[in-house]
Amino acid sequence: MLVMTGAGFGCCMSDKLESKYKSIKSVTYMLNDIYIMLESASLTKAEIIERIKSKNNYVMFQKYMSENNVITIKNSLLSKDDEKELIQCFNQLGTTDLYGQLSKTNLCINEFKQREEILKEKRKRCGKLYRGLGVIGGAAAAILVI
Repeated sequence: MLVMTGAGFGCCMSDKLESKYKSIKSVTYMLNDIYIMLESASLTKAEIIERIKSKNNYVMFQKYMSENNVITIKNSLLSKDDEKELIQCFNQLGTTDLYGQLSKTNLCINEFKQREEILKEKRKRCGKLYRGLGVIGGAAAAILVI
């Protein structure tokens, strides 16, 4: 029983890491879409938020968009730093001319791509480790109890 509990805990940690990676990857895709929206259609902040809300790909971000275009993030798998960065990216929309917005959005994309790469490496390195340590920890606890 303890071995299974340890294995479950390890799998849970591994899955959480995978979910964080997918969340960051989704943010990167969304920011790329925003860049394309700005570049091709010169949309306003409100129009961009409406289009993001209406896309099925970004269901997880629909709850982050409020009616008055103020961005809030709650109950996400993103870290506090990632949330702050994403909110700053949205808040910069509409504050400068088109080229300034494109430049700032591109900086946000690059920042999240770096975070995505870091999590990709961590997922590769630690995913199996968490599962293995969970099983070993459970087995060690079982041996101590016996």
